[in-house]
Amino acid sequence: MPLRLLLTAGVATRTRLDPLRVEAERVINGRAQRGMLAAALRDAGRDRELDEWVARGGVWFAPAFPRLEAGVAAGGAGGVVERTTVAVPAPATLFRSGADDTGDAVDLERVQPSPGVAYRALGGLLAPEAGYRAAVAATAEQYLGRGRGDGTGRGAPFFTTTLDAGQVFETRWQMWAADGARLDALAWRVVDFLTEARGRLVLGAAGARAHGGEVRVDLAEDAVRPGRPVAADRIGLTADRDWPAGEERDLVLLSPALVCGAGGGFHPRALVAAVARRFPGTAVEVVTAHVEAQAVGGYHRGYRGPVAERWAARPGSVVRLRPNRPLTTEQVRALEAHPLGERAADGYGQFAVLAVRERVVAPVEVAPVPGGGGIRLADGTEARIGAASPAGWLQSDRDLGRLYDTLLANAAAEPVRAFARRLAAVDDDLRGLTPSLLGRLREVAAAPHPTAERALRALADAVGERDAPGGPGPRLRGKALEKVADARVRVAGHRVPVRDWFAELARDPRRWWDRHAGADARLASALAEALVAVDLTHPTGVGADLTDAARDWRRRHAARLALLLVATWLAELARNLREAAGRDGEGRRGES
Repeated sequence: MPLRLLLTAGVATRTRLDPLRVEAERVINGRAQRGMLAAALRDAGRDRELDEWVARGGVWFAPAFPRLEAGVAAGGAGGVVERTTVAVPAPATLFRSGADDTGDAVDLERVQPSPGVAYRALGGLLAPEAGYRAAVAATAEQYLGRGRGDGTGRGAPFFTTTLDAGQVFETRWQMWAADGARLDALAWRVVDFLTEARGRLVLGAAGARAHGGEVRVDLAEDAVRPGRPVAADRIGLTADRDWPAGEERDLVLLSPALVCGAGGGFHPRALVAAVARRFPGTAVEVVTAHVEAQAVGGYHRGYRGPVAERWAARPGSVVRLRPNRPLTTEQVRALEAHPLGERAADGYGQFAVLAVRERVVAPVEVAPVPGGGGIRLADGTEARIGAASPAGWLQSDRDLGRLYDTLLANAAAEPVRAFARRLAAVDDDLRGLTPSLLGRLREVAAAPHPTAERALRALADAVGERDAPGGPGPRLRGKALEKVADARVRVAGHRVPVRDWFAELARDPRRWWDRHAGADARLASALAEALVAVDLTHPTGVGADLTDAARDWRRRHAARLALLLVATWLAELARNLREAAGRDGEGRRGES
């Protein structure tokens, strides 16, 4: 049964266990609607309907999505909606072109990305045919509330996000009956009560600060046939839903799915197996899948307490399927009528089968914002630039260049540290070193040198055979120096004297990096993947092909990366030597 919900006040449905942070989702979840109906039935003294519709599951609830009514402006690509439709979560496999929301939708798993075009994951809500995107208006506020009763009298800071009044949503309530006549009778009873309860239907926390308010609930008459309160399709698609054999379609989650894994607990990735089991008698091939996770919880109005959080598959998760035999429209509808996973009455596990969209975009060159002298960033701000290419942005905007350096440095840190940990494995050529000796070298590397190059030079001088003229720091002597001279580190299959390792590092950090780190395929792959993910100049943000800007950054910061590698190697080797000495000591005590 399609219902039209008009918000007459700001609404916030709690989505976290944190009592000081109330955040409204961009959709009105089914659990909140179930609580709204239960509260109205209880206030009206309708115990029979409360037991039949809510407690016993006579009515199943579904998320309420933004309703794009004909003649009104739509978000994202803009324009006026030609026909009434309801926005749904965007499939996780879809991307959009450009740095803003005006780009066309494209499926990067089926369409080769165009060179020079930037793509970003398509989030939010959009019409099933991907023609319009819905922009949900919300207001965030922070204020001081009542104290915690600790006797101090101080207020506690609260944070809330509420859906603005005046917005329209549409939901589909699912009911069960023995035949069509009884189904219509049950639906009309629900419609009559919603009309009777007008003024008492409240969503959200209707207490202080107007976190909830009245909702006008009416039958969406334009979505049903005249004289009937129920509709066959949940998302308002065309009547022809036949699914030919061999055709690929996306099963897209419309609400979180609480699916149990093999161990019995809720596991989002178990969604793929649960989908495959939904086709009895039909061999269905899972072409691909993209499942993301989120925690679902909230607040229970009836019990006045938080709901335990569980891990669920996020709305927008998609499983692409290919059946070996055709499915009729009725079979597709019957498939969608049974949600996936647990707590179906609360609206969890709702999904829709949508045709795979292959909307190829025309190549669009990135250009400055007209009249603004800058480029529009993802957060809506404008970065002033002096060139039209991404590399030009970094050179012309000092703040953007610093941001770029920070992003790539943070991304590169973990792959470099992982490589250093692999080099720090203790063998016979390194056992002569001691944790205290390595600690002295770490102090040299960690001293406040003006540049990374100066720190590397100080480290090489500390293990050199003779004092360097004007050397910036202390150096090892006697037996400590002999131990370093005898030590060998295994790099790229070769044993390299530690002293020579450090000396080459001080002479030419770039050559050192290419020889000792760049030759390791595992490090090169991990480092490239990490840099591409945060590279502002990369067209897609996925893959292992570095841009010219990223290669230039790696070349300019070779000394910085090498210093991080060596410092991590010294720390990890010292820790491994201590652990090895402890194991040897335990063995000797056991023998005695």
